[in-house]
Amino acid sequence: GDEGLAMIPEFMMVASQVEQDPRSSLVQLERIIDLARKYDHKQIEAHALAAKGWAHARIGEYAQAEEDLRHAHEMVPAANSPVTEADVNTFSSWSYFEMGDPHRAVEYGRLAAEQALTAQGLECGTVGMFVLGLGHLQAQNLGEAVTTLDEAIRLGDNLPGMKEFMPRVRATRAAACLLSGHSEALDELKQVLAHTRALGDHYWVAFISQYLGQAYTELGEFERAEEYFNAAAAYYRSTGIYPSLAHVLHSLSELYERQGREADTAHARAEAQRVARQLHRTAAQ
Repeated sequence: GDEGLAMIPEFMMVASQVEQDPRSSLVQLERIIDLARKYDHKQIEAHALAAKGWAHARIGEYAQAEEDLRHAHEMVPAANSPVTEADVNTFSSWSYFEMGDPHRAVEYGRLAAEQALTAQGLECGTVGMFVLGLGHLQAQNLGEAVTTLDEAIRLGDNLPGMKEFMPRVRATRAAACLLSGHSEALDELKQVLAHTRALGDHYWVAFISQYLGQAYTELGEFERAEEYFNAAAAYYRSTGIYPSLAHVLHSLSELYERQGREADTAHARAEAQRVARQLHRTAAQ
């Protein structure tokens, strides 16, 4: 019926919302999973389970994330679609990036990219290369990150449907270059930030701000670093993206310590510890 036909576009819309507002997307994803089961749509069920795992990972609910990802992988044989399998691996890679497990982020990202490109799914392959690059960035395999993200840019720039996705690929590449000591990437990252802000892509504004904060810390421009870190922290607090908030608070505490700001250091560390304890409690449930 109409309900079944509406399921696919609804899933596409909700999946894009996971990045910006992961907690509110969970209810919608549950509805889509129920509809997929009602209409026996295995591909949508697998996709929605994996997206739900990613949403849980993003807000620090790791045990639930791993359970949803496990169910998504169990659905893959019944879905009987190489692109669905690649997409489930993409969501898995991104989820493990959120959970701070770069080894598994790289493992699933590599699988996703290989499977999508073998199936001629170029858009999926671009996203697979991107999440693989994210995993390499987190693992501090910076050369691998840049090479992988260059390939994602080569693929994605020729695909009209990827136009709005590509700024985040460029941002991640610039971040990897910056961490490699290529200071010329700073201007590129700031340009991508301006473009991402114009698109209203708030999560990626925070993500880029976090890396700009790191860059300006290393350059000794502490006031600018603090501005970028605080902007990122405010967004992560407002959306409940606690794993990312914990990372920014740690960076802020180190920044304050380098400036000899004892009270601010203690405040940032105390908040970081509260967030970390909350994450540990959630993971243990």
